[in-house]
Amino acid sequence: MIICEKEQCTGCFACVNICPQKCITMTEMEFGCIHPKVDDDACINCGLCIKVCPNNNKIPKHAARHVYASWSKDDTDRVASTSGGAATVFSKKMIQDGGVVFGAAIDEHCNIVHKAADTIESCEGFRGSKYVQSHIEYSYTNAKKKLKEDIPVLFIGTPCQIAGLLSYLQKPYDNLITCDLICHGTPPQKLLREHMKHVLKKENLGGLRFTFRSTLGFGMSFKVYEKNKKIYDKPFYNDLYYLGFEKALFCRDSCYQCKYASKERISDITIGDFWGLGKEEAFDYDVKRGVSLIIPNTDKGQAFVNSCEDKLELFERTIDEAAKGNSQLNHPSKAHIKRNEFIKSYNKLGFNKAASKALLKDRFKYPILYMIFKFPFLKKIILKIRRK
Repeated sequence: MIICEKEQCTGCFACVNICPQKCITMTEMEFGCIHPKVDDDACINCGLCIKVCPNNNKIPKHAARHVYASWSKDDTDRVASTSGGAATVFSKKMIQDGGVVFGAAIDEHCNIVHKAADTIESCEGFRGSKYVQSHIEYSYTNAKKKLKEDIPVLFIGTPCQIAGLLSYLQKPYDNLITCDLICHGTPPQKLLREHMKHVLKKENLGGLRFTFRSTLGFGMSFKVYEKNKKIYDKPFYNDLYYLGFEKALFCRDSCYQCKYASKERISDITIGDFWGLGKEEAFDYDVKRGVSLIIPNTDKGQAFVNSCEDKLELFERTIDEAAKGNSQLNHPSKAHIKRNEFIKSYNKLGFNKAASKALLKDRFKYPILYMIFKFPFLKKIILKIRRK
């Protein structure tokens, strides 16, 4: 059975969650991208998987109600978060209101999966950028159960994951708040795991946790921790996985034609980093510790943001300023020119050798840009040399 065209599949798990026979499993294909596989012997041809696939449905989009530069008033949360801590504030608010939060976390086996959290402590795992595709598993089913029990739900995920949830639910719920992330693309977990095993010289990744973000700008780095001890730390331009992610070398096919990468969004709230804040219109506040971009897209989303005003600094900005710093509010990520070459090489050479080959020029370019960024006087020297 064909649920949707393979190139359009986002791996959202909507079909897995709806199947009454539990005969659909997500399997790895190509270089690790997950796609649904139907057990034809167990299938009863009910067609529910086709019906709920978001690629077979038109998900309504909404224009921004407002646009905010924001951060948590709690300095501890702001420092510990990827940007300004907006997701943490939203999560805590939902828990305090007696609700449940669904988000991506690293499990005990170093897999990235969506989980439910009903305590503030259990939301801690949602912090930090994962830069890999989270597996939804049966979170849609669990979220629907909570909604039907009149328990408020905050569901945080990539736009395609939110699309999968909305398609799966098949009707609106007043007690659901959806929050999508401004997404650069979703590489398969297989590549990250292979890379980590290579650089860490470990076969067993259990118990490890990682983060791809610590500070803004060129300070971004890939850090791995074992029992709270840092065992790996490389800036993005010196780590093949991180650099490949930044250059959109190995996202799944659907990422490069993402229909959710626009100013109009499908979720109640959109969040991300407010890249480029203050470049064209002055912003006289400290942005070095991270600033969240918050875009309420529905009245319900706006009301939820308003309910968090006592925990958030909120500064009104414009959607045009937000879109200039976040290209995925304008269009999908553009595939790296060497992407097809990488895929072919990967099947023969494995991740690190294939990525090293495909990113050869980028690996030399970014250290130079970093030095210019860190030491501006070098730019003057380079310009003098070029003039001669």
